[in-house]
Amino acid sequence: MAKSKKVKPAENSAAENPSKESKSTKTESEKVTVLGEDISTFRGLNLFENVVNALFFIFLGSVLLLNTTGFVPWTVWLFFIRFWPIFLIFAGIRIILGKSLVARIIMLVVSILVFGFIFLAGIVATAPSFLERFNITVPVNVQEFIERVWTNNLEEAESTFVVPKDESELLDKLKLSIDVGYGEFILYDNYEGEDIFKVESQYCEGIGEPYTKYTVTGGLLDIDFNAKKYSNNVFNYCDIFYDMAIEEEGLLADLDITVGAGKGSINFTKQSVNNIKADVGAGELIVKISKDSEIEGLIDLKVGAGKVEVLLDPGVSVKVNYKVGVGDIEIFGKSYGNIGSDGTFTSENYNSAGKQIEITVEVGVGSFELSQN
Repeated sequence: MAKSKKVKPAENSAAENPSKESKSTKTESEKVTVLGEDISTFRGLNLFENVVNALFFIFLGSVLLLNTTGFVPWTVWLFFIRFWPIFLIFAGIRIILGKSLVARIIMLVVSILVFGFIFLAGIVATAPSFLERFNITVPVNVQEFIERVWTNNLEEAESTFVVPKDESELLDKLKLSIDVGYGEFILYDNYEGEDIFKVESQYCEGIGEPYTKYTVTGGLLDIDFNAKKYSNNVFNYCDIFYDMAIEEEGLLADLDITVGAGKGSINFTKQSVNNIKADVGAGELIVKISKDSEIEGLIDLKVGAGKVEVLLDPGVSVKVNYKVGVGDIEIFGKSYGNIGSDGTFTSENYNSAGKQIEITVEVGVGSFELSQN
């Protein structure tokens, strides 16, 4: 019977295939380390791509913060939109340079310079007073470039719309609806003209063009003012302003105000008002009500990311029912409401006061402020 031959196991499998270890393990000389990070692999190179993405979100967040705090107007986004082709340029440069370390460093440096310049240019174009607060001086050649970018070539236009006074003979109520996407409007009641209602509009062809109509049903005058929001010239900026006046102070008015990214101001000195309803998206609305004005109903306010300020004369008592998301509510200099809370503020002499106003306000990420004139 033949004896089986014992085979001695290999002591080290790597010795039989020395090339296997060399292929699976990278030598120290092949590694490229920056700040302790191995950037010789695709995973390491993602560090630079993440920084570029982070810069973009920091840019967006910074501008939105300046918008919501009132330092920079929302029209700055119209300026930024003009630079959208830069993203196509970035994409082309990335394709040409590839994903090498040098390419990503170049993209990082270029991104910092480009986003920084666009941010500064937008501030100079729409909020120069913001830079003046910090004594920041912009070179003259940069200012000239920004003016060329920001100045539009659109044809300016003006129009006037009136509701004649002969319509007031049988009227006792007024309903006024105002919808302004962007631009600025002012509404006041100390108008001494020959019309019940008058609006003078300044806009550009295709941007902010007003559409106004009215109907008379029984004793109700229903006026609907709507500014054109959409345009083929969305990349152009235009100074838009609407001057509105109510002459007939005897009419009990209901107001329905919608403000997108614009700015509005209501100044009533003796107008009788039933209800005021306002919905402010990302814009700003100021409501001034004197002690001689009568508010018989409710002031109902909804604030998204914008700001609403209500100014009352001394001696007017107020009750405020508020609900706040992550925004801010300030009543006579004191902050109220935590994140996701609701509550009620009532003046000390509210029940016995001769002038009473009730306000309901809901704030998302914007702000509401109640103060005295």
